[in-house]
Amino acid sequence: MRKFWDDFEARRQQFVDTHYGAIDLDKFRGIHQILGGIFPARVFPGALARRANVLLPGGRATSISITGTLPGAADMTIRFTVFASKKSVSQDANLRPGDNKIDVDLKPLFAAIEGSRDPIELQMECVSTACPSLRLHAISLN
Repeated sequence: MRKFWDDFEARRQQFVDTHYGAIDLDKFRGIHQILGGIFPARVFPGALARRANVLLPGGRATSISITGTLPGAADMTIRFTVFASKKSVSQDANLRPGDNKIDVDLKPLFAAIEGSRDPIELQMECVSTACPSLRLHAISLN
């Protein structure tokens, strides 16, 4: 009898290894999945939905870099939570209007990430009062 689950896991991992990479949302390179409502893929949901999730490939990453542009005149606070192998780490960042770059440190999760070939989930949640839509440019593992 064939082990269907093992076969499925092997094919899923091969797909992730082949197609996932750094996510350049301006050029739509790689496969990205942003969950949190019906929104353009390059825009963090903003006031209508305060949370978005992105899947990234697993591996030996020590940080995640997110670049984006915040419109308007108000600051916004975002909580970044990374989930890997039943563990998680969170980091808050205050974004100012204009271009922003955020580096999320993954060293506390390194043991879980290094041994796992499963995708990493990055959750971005607006925790401030004002949540304008944030235009995301790129998300990459370092």
